[in-house]
Amino acid sequence: MANRGGNRNKLVVPGTENLLNKMKNEIAAELGIPNYDQIDKGDLPARVHGAIGGTMTKRLIELGQQALANQSNLNLGNSQLDLDQYKQDMVQDLQDQGSIH
Repeated sequence: MANRGGNRNKLVVPGTENLLNKMKNEIAAELGIPNYDQIDKGDLPARVHGAIGGTMTKRLIELGQQALANQSNLNLGNSQLDLDQYKQDMVQDLQDQGSIH
């Protein structure tokens, strides 16, 4: 079913909507679709939207991994990052958000 009510995704980090839109437009331009923000999205095939969204996801994951690496490098000192505790914390956060049970 088409989402005719606009974007229903909630931002995890408030205030990042403009940055995400900028990233989306930059990726679209890289993929050969200039002025993506000004064209009728209904005129584009799903494959194009998938390519843009997939590339955004890949880049956001890369940014998240870089942030984690930078954070762990700052916090490690003489100890090792406790990955098991990190995983447990992530699962708890997802459960608290209702994303998983």
